[in-house]
Amino acid sequence: MFELLRETYEYLLANQGRFWNELSDHLALSLGALTISVLLCLPLGIWAARRAGQAQPLINAVGSLRTIPSLAILFLALPYLGTGFWPALIALTVLALPPVLVNTCATRPI
Repeated sequence: MFELLRETYEYLLANQGRFWNELSDHLALSLGALTISVLLCLPLGIWAARRAGQAQPLINAVGSLRTIPSLAILFLALPYLGTGFWPALIALTVLALPPVLVNTCATRPI
């Protein structure tokens, strides 16, 4: 196990530029998807929390997005967007929407 850690550390030292580039891409992708999902679902969740009758159908509709595998989203976006940052951002955003909405609605007073 320690040999694997040593090899990983050596690879990191030999490829620092690539590591920092890939890390910044990963952070931009993750934070971008989270930001978009918060901007979409936080106001929607606040609206739904104030209207108890509409909250459950909305949560169910957005929650149904969880059943779509991220690879299927990437496959559907492939003809339009190709591969790379944008299809991955769409897939991650779709995966982040339901938890943001559900947790926002969960804060409503009972």
